[in-house]
Order: sequence, then C-alpha cells, then structure tokens
Amino acid sequence: MAAKAALRDGENYRILLQKLGALDPSLAPSIEGDHLLIPIQDRERIRSDPLLRRLELVRRCMMTKPRKPRSFKEALSRELESSIASKIRRSFDVIGDTVVVSPDEVASLHKRLLVKSILSVHRTSG
Repeated sequence: MAAKAALRDGENYRILLQKLGALDPSLAPSIEGDHLLIPIQDRERIRSDPLLRRLELVRRCMMTKPRKPRSFKEALSRELESSIASKIRRSFDVIGDTVVVSPDEVASLHKRLLVKSILSVHRTSG
C-alpha cells in the first residue's frame, strides 16, 4: 500500500508519515509520473488524520530498501567469496574522511572492494 502525493509535496508528506509511524521503513518510495508513492503501513492512521486524509491510497508493488551492512565483515562478504574474505585482516582506522588500512597481500589484490566495504559501513556525512 502506498500514499500518492504530488512530487512538490512528497518529501513533506514522507517526513510527516515517518513522524506519525505510518511510513513503512522497509520499502523504498518511488516516482510515478508527477507523484511520489510513499510506502505506508498504517492505513487507518492516514484516514483518521486531517492532514493526511487528502492523500490518495493506492496498491502498488514497492521495492524493498537495500539493508546497510552492519559490519565491515558483512559488507566484505557480500563482495568476495568467503574463503578470500576470511583471509583479509579486518583492522583499520577511520579518521574523518580518511580510512587508514595496513593491507596484507590478499587485501592488496582487492583494495577497491576493501574500500567499498569499509565505506558502506562507515560512510561520512560529507
């Protein structure tokens, strides 16, 4: 189930739905023409709220949000075979926007994936 809002108002409605607990956080919003489809989980709350009552409720298949890896180990295992990932040393330091790694031989071969995995868990806000 999704709430259909004009694109110009969509983000405001998404925030309001989130604050009211009616947003389904496991699904991703999508665009349909000039409208934002916002996944919802509490249809009755929307119908009872005077501000949200204006939203059209529609049935749509919504895409699941990709889940952020909880650890560097989990992120790395998504990118490499487990036999290779298990050989990579998992110690590093994050200083601001900089990741300091002392790569071993295996990590050197997969440095782009190593950096991608670290950043997927420790993304900076800049």
